Amino acid sequence: MTDSIILDNFQNWFSKQLAVDGTCPQWSSNFGYGLYSTRYYSPNEIVLSVPSHLFITPQSISVAPVELELSGFECLILYLIRERQKGHESVIEPYIQMLLATSPIPVWRKYFNDFPSQVARVAKKHLEKYQQSQEKLLFIKSEENEFQWAYYAVNTRCVSYSLAGETIKRDENEDLCLIPYLDFVNHSNDPNTIGLYNSLTSSYEIKTLREIHPDEQVTFSYNPHSNIDLFIEYGFVLPQNPYNIYHIKSDLELWLKERNFSSIDEKIQLLNDYNYYTTLELYSASRPSWTVLKTIELFITEKWQPNDEAEENDLFLANLNDFLTFVKNKFENEFEIWLKENKTLTRMNAIIQILYEDFKMLLNENINMFRINNTIENV
Repeated sequence: MTDSIILDNFQNWFSKQLAVDGTCPQWSSNFGYGLYSTRYYSPNEIVLSVPSHLFITPQSISVAPVELELSGFECLILYLIRERQKGHESVIEPYIQMLLATSPIPVWRKYFNDFPSQVARVAKKHLEKYQQSQEKLLFIKSEENEFQWAYYAVNTRCVSYSLAGETIKRDENEDLCLIPYLDFVNHSNDPNTIGLYNSLTSSYEIKTLREIHPDEQVTFSYNPHSNIDLFIEYGFVLPQNPYNIYHIKSDLELWLKERNFSSIDEKIQLLNDYNYYTTLELYSASRPSWTVLKTIELFITEKWQPNDEAEENDLFLANLNDFLTFVKNKFENEFEIWLKENKTLTRMNAIIQILYEDFKMLLNENINMFRINNTIENV
């Protein structure tokens, strides 16, 4: 069955449940499947309204005994696996076929290897969560490819909503649902719509934030996500993402050891006691954060006060500059090695290249803002 036939079957199936006018799903080589307008929309106009009886929720499906203690997320996974196994007997077969055609599995799962540490750290946590769910669902006796497909179909398409009418968000909690057709809407950091649950009409609505013209893609925000999170969870990245974060805890530990600082373990424990150590991060368009400054200060002063502003004397500035330069050099080395060794993985290489450029920009911004504020010469 071709993709066009699958899409036609899905639209015919869905139109019997809800008449949709003004939008249609389309395939794009840049974005995959997305939802596109077929007419002009003015600001604050409803583009799509899906009634709640069409939501697929953990509460609306009966798939597992209570004693299994499955999360809402896992209930949806189990439901998709069982509906797929039913084949033509499934009442949502056109939706299942559409989910199969969209290939929801992130590209990195096919080529997982020694990623740069910034990617590997998040990928490891993600795989631990994946394996926990897989172990809880062993009783379903599904093939690995079936479970993987269902997991990522839910992970990339489910939304969390509040019956009080607050903004619908992509998140993993009990207020989850899959909403056929609406889940064609892709993420953007500059969305043209916002998604809301309307408690008066018991429906999920997409409203325009600005004008939308014919053939324009309809987008909303899944919430602020760094490119690493987007890459691991959804399989794509956004160039010049303003929400990027660079984690530096492992870099700090290596730098401290290479520079032969004393009492490293004791001082790291002190940072943990004040909840500084879990938030050692650098952010886009920013100078180094409070926790980074206080962490550097701890290792170069004898009288450290956790709640006071860091004393930015010459010794402090020199060490912070050295640390930031160390982080940048380590980052460039890791990414350049990966890109060189994996240049045949064209699609993966393109994504990692975007991550490389964005992280390079983030680190340069932090270094340059720090140096501008403190008039330290570039090294």
